[in-house]
Amino acid sequence: MLKRSEFKRGEFLVTSNGSIFIHDGYKNGDGYGCLIGLDSNGELRKQSDWGNFMRYPIDHIASDKEIDRLMRKIMYAEHITNY
Repeated sequence: MLKRSEFKRGEFLVTSNGSIFIHDGYKNGDGYGCLIGLDSNGELRKQSDWGNFMRYPIDHIASDKEIDRLMRKIMYAEHITNY
């Protein structure tokens, strides 16, 4: 069952392994919901359904520099893979 997380919908978060993502506002036992973000390999991926979660603990809310990095990846991506 999905429940609201302590972070806001649309907030940019960074996991303990350095993955930056835009949070969908929900969490479950698997982790924090992800709209779009970088996976552990640095590949850009987008949500394909409810149940796409970042499975690493949240390290911090993204800084402006980290947000810029993710946004540039999104803007210049030729292809974005579904989770």
